[in-house]
Amino acid sequence: MRRFSKKAVTIGITAILVFILIVAVGMNIKFEQRAESPEAAKVSTAQSDGKEAVLPESATFKPVAETEIIQLSVDQFTGHFIAKDKRNGHEYTSFPDPEQWKKAGIKGLWKQHTASPIMFQTLNFNDSKVQPKESDLLKDDGTVKDFEEIENGYRLTYELPNTGLEIPVQVTIKDDYIETTVLREGIKESINGLIWIRLFPFFEAVESAGQDGYMFVPDGGGALITFKEQVSSGIQTSIYQASVYGHDKAFRLNESNLETRSRIVMPVYGMKSGSTGFIAVLQEGEEYADIVAAPAGVYTSFNWVTSQMNYRSMFYQTTNRKQNQGYTAYNEKELFGSDRTTRYYLLPEDEANYSGMAGRYRDYLMEDKGIQRIESAPFIPLYLTFLGGDQEKGILTDRYIKATTTSQAEQMLRQLSDQGVKSMEVTYLGWQKNGVSAYGKGLPVDNRIGGNRGMERFVKLAHELGASVYLDTEYGLNNTGAGGFKRNFDGIVNLAGRKLSQPFGKSEEAPLVSNRFVEAQMRGKWDDYEALDIDGISVNTMGRDLFSDYNTKHKATRSEAKILQQSILKEAKDQLEHVQGNGSGFYSLPYLNRIQDLDDDYSHDLLTDTPIPFAQMALHGLISYSSGYANNREEQERDMLRDIEYGSYPAYIFTDVPTSAMTDAFAFQYFSTQFSEWEAEVIKEYQIFNELFSAVQDQFIVSHRSITKRVKETVYENGTRILVNYGEEVYYDGEISVPALGYTLMKGEEAS
Repeated sequence: MRRFSKKAVTIGITAILVFILIVAVGMNIKFEQRAESPEAAKVSTAQSDGKEAVLPESATFKPVAETEIIQLSVDQFTGHFIAKDKRNGHEYTSFPDPEQWKKAGIKGLWKQHTASPIMFQTLNFNDSKVQPKESDLLKDDGTVKDFEEIENGYRLTYELPNTGLEIPVQVTIKDDYIETTVLREGIKESINGLIWIRLFPFFEAVESAGQDGYMFVPDGGGALITFKEQVSSGIQTSIYQASVYGHDKAFRLNESNLETRSRIVMPVYGMKSGSTGFIAVLQEGEEYADIVAAPAGVYTSFNWVTSQMNYRSMFYQTTNRKQNQGYTAYNEKELFGSDRTTRYYLLPEDEANYSGMAGRYRDYLMEDKGIQRIESAPFIPLYLTFLGGDQEKGILTDRYIKATTTSQAEQMLRQLSDQGVKSMEVTYLGWQKNGVSAYGKGLPVDNRIGGNRGMERFVKLAHELGASVYLDTEYGLNNTGAGGFKRNFDGIVNLAGRKLSQPFGKSEEAPLVSNRFVEAQMRGKWDDYEALDIDGISVNTMGRDLFSDYNTKHKATRSEAKILQQSILKEAKDQLEHVQGNGSGFYSLPYLNRIQDLDDDYSHDLLTDTPIPFAQMALHGLISYSSGYANNREEQERDMLRDIEYGSYPAYIFTDVPTSAMTDAFAFQYFSTQFSEWEAEVIKEYQIFNELFSAVQDQFIVSHRSITKRVKETVYENGTRILVNYGEEVYYDGEISVPALGYTLMKGEEAS
């Protein structure tokens, strides 16, 4: 029995081992077959890393629309497009240069980004521990559905299964531009909330090698990011990114979370590469956009510039204000804005530069925004601001400082007129009771500087001398309770429920006023202003600062804030004929006849390397403008030369009292303002600028260039050329001589 049992056990064990071996071999065969299956391999890759990054082949593109200038073709599987410029045969693509892309050696996520027609960021709001995730069509294993040809283009929906998004997109052409739109109503969310979208982010992206080119960004007055083959180590992980029309304070993370770059006032960007170029204009939804640009060597080997369309924004939810405790969150239940539309204007070869970009944008402002060319006059205007009064801290109460009475301002005007200043535009600042820092106050004029009757006499004299008069207003801030303003009920509130304020002067702050309250307050005041016979009003925060408002009484989105401000400015223009802005966003241009303090600088960082007068080139001949006050310049000679280069008219701010009397005033921050100290200098500078600009007031700037690093040339429509030399040596090219730290004027007939 025992011998039989042992034998049986031996046989049984052997059988079991054979069975296991057979099963293992069978499983191995099946495993090898599965690994060899291409379809199975693709599924596995898609689940982990998304689709393979490839650019569409030219053979897959199908023509869908055509104008006299553009032929549009689309790849139905990705939504990528090719727009052929029939004037020169160049094909503008919604993806990087294919030959460069194949050799670029980009790996990982950014290879998928560069091949995708859409990038986006999402966040799972059900998991408080996760961070926002950046993805694209390929990474998300996305597909195109509902593709259809429409008039002048096509429409489709990007279905993104891994994030649970559906994003509808439309592409059309007209005349010389391509128009791309993310359709707001069709956006669907499920698993994740949408943070932002970049549509066709690598449109015309190109490497630097062998390319004469740059990206244009609307940094301040305008700046270029020139193509470089070797990127500085300081910017290898840096991109240019800034909000159109500035940061929305309702979503500022904390008090120090302010943008350090120069503010964007124009919703535009562009690129030049060799003999081709484009200017992109954000046509709709720009108030929720960032401009994003990255030089070659940062993330990829390509230079690329695009707009980021924001649908949610981060804010700081305070839990303990005294201890500054809280957490960051997003507006989870709200999806910003309407459709997001961008137009890409294709430039002809001879205009493929920033001068051509500015010219095409100027045409856009005239064609689409209705802005008309100004009329010429015998003399340019001298822009004057008179400061009436302000306050400073006293022992028991704030003390009023009388800076310039209306009768003193009359005397200044007479003196300037007697010495040859034939045209003046005057802004009276700080005329309201308690002066310039008494925000929210309207008429009457403070009796201590002359009251309403004094202002009427001043306006009458100004008109006799051929000058116009504006009263400076500030209803977007209110620290006086004027108009029945109550901060708890009528102030702008952020999403965290905190009432917002704006700093001014040295250390003061004033509450921000809900736009709907401003609209109600200003309506009905026009008759009071008209009774003084003034020519118009000057506005500050109105037309410049756009903030979302979560005040339950006056709630307004950023888009609604823009519409409200435009409505206020339109009514002011209709009632008073003239409105003057201060550093205004270009959404207010149709209602302005002048902008003071138009930015003529840029951020001076490692990314933006060349300042250009883009804003000035777009506006000259349409809307008059000035930079900062001439008697507040930091470098007198060079800042004056910049005004000459940029076509800016001279502007001054004056007081009758010595500057020292205003040192501690709440809103005073100027170097030197006493008129008697500047009178001779004003006359001298006005004569210079009148000689330079009197013949070009209504003329467009058609060209601007750097002849050398320190010598700049501005060319006007009638052939007038102005050369400015910032160097300390004379510039001479055999025909033209420009003195050191000086300028040369060549009038139209001389320059032709």
